[in-house]
Amino acid sequence: SQHSSLKQSYELLSLSAGRLERIASDLLRQYKGEEEKKTTLDLHRILDELVVEYSAQPVLTGVRFDKHYGREAVFVEGVRGRVERMFANVIKNAIEAMDFEGLIVLETNTRDGRVFIKIKDTGPGMTPERVSNILSGDGPIPGTKLAGENADCSTSAK
Repeated sequence: SQHSSLKQSYELLSLSAGRLERIASDLLRQYKGEEEKKTTLDLHRILDELVVEYSAQPVLTGVRFDKHYGREAVFVEGVRGRVERMFANVIKNAIEAMDFEGLIVLETNTRDGRVFIKIKDTGPGMTPERVSNILSGDGPIPGTKLAGENADCSTSAK
């Protein structure tokens, strides 16, 4: 029905606006040199919200998401805007690597007090050097994205 469609659109806009507001606030605090506030984050909720946002984009109708979450909820301490940005960048990069068509699998698990998150896609893959470079934030590899775009994984690890 039209009411249901409007409600879904409102919820999507609300999710997106909230995420953009957190990103802007986080960047402003970083610029001012203010301490970022860590909170307890529900990783399943963050991933679910990102899947909803990406799935709603008309240009991404060829992208499918498959979620395999562990039985336990996954909570971590962190800065929500940074964690969202990190996962959003990984998902966006996967979509681009698959040329906007394919499957992205999100898996979570916990073991011995540690959290494990795996994001797989049907893209062509990356060399071990490129993966290491992205995770460390050491700068671009020739022929890849500009410096600074790799920093989210290393800074979010803090």
